[in-house]
Amino acid sequence: MEGLLWKKNLFGWLTRKCYERLWLKIQYIPDNQILWRCVYNSHQIKPDGTLKSGFFMNHEISVDIAILTTIERASEARGKKEFWIKKPGLSEFLVGVVRSLNLNNDRRIDVKHDPKKENPRNYAHGIFTDKLSRAQSKRLIELLSFPAGKTPTY
Repeated sequence: MEGLLWKKNLFGWLTRKCYERLWLKIQYIPDNQILWRCVYNSHQIKPDGTLKSGFFMNHEISVDIAILTTIERASEARGKKEFWIKKPGLSEFLVGVVRSLNLNNDRRIDVKHDPKKENPRNYAHGIFTDKLSRAQSKRLIELLSFPAGKTPTY
């Protein structure tokens, strides 16, 4: 039944709603699924508007699985209100891009579904399974994009 989750039709939508209602954890996220990560802090952005390599160097890298949420909800700063950033941005990349960072590397980076029930509730939440190296972080930044209207400004 998990295969229906990724369909962009009524059956897919109903399956996703059932999973969310029952708060079921998704076991596998296909390579073609879009991930979003909020840019909420001016310290994450270089003066030229590109992201700093540290953007993906946290111990736990949180993302939202796009098909499980909306672009508006994913671009919220999730309680991390920074007064010096005018508009949070949203970076966008594919699960397959994250997995491609594993080439020639000992670390096995993947994305897993990690829904949060509290503060704030977020069924679309996911995390990277390991910390990225600086080289992996730089490569991911080269490959990401910003959805229309979601480039951060400060």
